Amino acid sequence: MAVARRWALVALCAVGLSACGASYNDGDRFWNDAFFWSDGKTSEEAMAALSKGDFVRAESLGNDAMRRNPKDPYALLALAVVYENTSRPELARQYFEALASMNPQATALIGVGPTAERRTIADIARQHLTLLGGGSKAPPPGPGAEPALLKVPPPPPVTGVELGANDDANVILRFQTLRKLLDEGLITRDEYNRRRGVNLGALLRYTAPAPAAGLSRPAPSPEQVVQRLRFLAEAYQERGMTATEQTAERAIILDALLPAVVIRRADPPPPLTDQMQAAAVVGRLERLRAANVITAAEENREKAATFRAVQVHMADAEAAARAAAGMAAMAPAAPTGPGIRLAVYHSESQAHRAWAGMQRAFSTELGDLQAVVSKISLRRHRVAYRLSAGPLPDPKAALQLCRKLRHYGHSCEVTTLGR
Repeated sequence: MAVARRWALVALCAVGLSACGASYNDGDRFWNDAFFWSDGKTSEEAMAALSKGDFVRAESLGNDAMRRNPKDPYALLALAVVYENTSRPELARQYFEALASMNPQATALIGVGPTAERRTIADIARQHLTLLGGGSKAPPPGPGAEPALLKVPPPPPVTGVELGANDDANVILRFQTLRKLLDEGLITRDEYNRRRGVNLGALLRYTAPAPAAGLSRPAPSPEQVVQRLRFLAEAYQERGMTATEQTAERAIILDALLPAVVIRRADPPPPLTDQMQAAAVVGRLERLRAANVITAAEENREKAATFRAVQVHMADAEAAARAAAGMAAMAPAAPTGPGIRLAVYHSESQAHRAWAGMQRAFSTELGDLQAVVSKISLRRHRVAYRLSAGPLPDPKAALQLCRKLRHYGHSCEVTTLGR
C-alpha cells in the first residue's frame, strides 16, 4: 500500500509531453548536449509507460534513452521513479540527487485528474528526495552543474552463458566491463593488465593469488561505466573539470570495479578433496571461458592444478591410511597365559590411569607386564571395565606377585589371560 500511495502521489503523465519541453538554458553547452528530442522519442515512451504503471517497460526505455544521452532529464526521472517503486531506494536516491544537481527546468505533470499539476523536474526530484529522507536544505545548484556519479542496478545475466551463481555473474560482469573499457579506449593496456592481474584469483582460484574482497557484490553494467568515463573525458576536454578532478573520480570508478591495489584480500578457496569438487571447478571454468573472461591457456592451467590438488589429497589420505594400518600391525598382541586380575573400574580410561599409577609404584614387579582392560556386563544394563595384567611364567609366579601386591593393600587374584 505504501508503494501504491507513493506512486499515486507522484504519478507522471506523459500525455502531451511534447507541449512541456525544456524551458531552461545554461547559455553555453549543457542543454545543447542534453536536449532529449534530438535522440528520438525514447524518453517520451518511457514516461508514457511510467504513467501506466508499466515499470518493466519504463525501465527498459529509460535505460535506452540513457545510452543515447546520459544527461536526458526525462530518462533520469523515469528511472528514478521506477527504482523508487520497485524496492531500490538507494538507487532512486542517486538518480534524484543527480537531477537535483542538474536543476532542469523542464516540466512534467504529476497527479491525476483535476488535481494534476505541472512542475519542474528539479522540484519533483527534490520532493522525492524529501520522501526518501535524502533531501537537502541547501539551495539548488544552478543549471549546468555536473551530474552526480550514478550507481546502477544489479547486473543482468550474461546472454548465452549459464552462470552457476549470482556471485559468479557479478565477478564475470566486472571483468567483461574492464575489457569493454579497453576496447573503447577508455583505459590503457597497462591499466587493463594491472587491474585484471591482481584480481585474477576471482576467476582462477587455484592458480592465482586471492583477489580483492567484495568482487561478488552487484556491479554496474558496462554501458553505465563507459558512459560515465566518457562524460569525465568530455568534461575535462571542454574544461568543465580540472585534470585532478577527472583523475580522482576516474580512479574511484575503476577501483570500485577492479582495484589496482588490493588492500584486503578475499578468503582462500576451500581445499579440493575429491573428484566431485574437481568436476564442479571444471564446469565453472567452462562457463568462464564461454563468457570470454579467461583464455584457453588459463583454463587448461587451472584444470591441471585442480586435478593435481585432488590427486595430492588422495595420495596423502592413502599414505595416512597405510601408516595407521602399519601402526595397528605393529601393536603388540594381547597377552595370553597366566596373569593377575587387579580391579574393576567404571570406565576404560580410569582403568588405564590406575595401571599407570601401579606401574610407577611397583616398577620392578609390573614393569615387564602388559595391561589388559576388558569390558564386562553387569545387571540392569550396566557395564564395567576389569583390569588384568600379564603374562607371567606360570601360575606359581602369578600367585607370588598377588601375595606381594595384597601385602601393600592392593586386591589381586590369579587368572588365565586370553580366554
